Amino acid sequence: MNIFCGFRFSLMPFIFLKKPSLNWKHWSETTLGLITLSWTDFFVANAAVIITGICGGMVGWKLPCFALILPALQLINGIEFHILPTIIQRRFSPGVLTAILLFLPIAI
Repeated sequence: MNIFCGFRFSLMPFIFLKKPSLNWKHWSETTLGLITLSWTDFFVANAAVIITGICGGMVGWKLPCFALILPALQLINGIEFHILPTIIQRRFSPGVLTAILLFLPIAI
């Protein structure tokens, strides 16, 4: 469990750099209708994921239920916010490749 939490945590810089370069904010506004969402919201939410990952990695061997929060969030994020909008709206999601190649295999 600790290895997976650590691996997911090590991917966060890649995810942070990917979003601005693929114009994530414009995509979220036009595809998901998240007009009030800002870059600050994005970075705060991802900081919370990083903290959860660190905490999950630290106590995962003792509290597996807590450590499994991160894989559950990966599944929800990958499927509901990247893969489904891409399929339903037939518009490329900035995170669909990351979701398919990294999030889903790691979470499962």
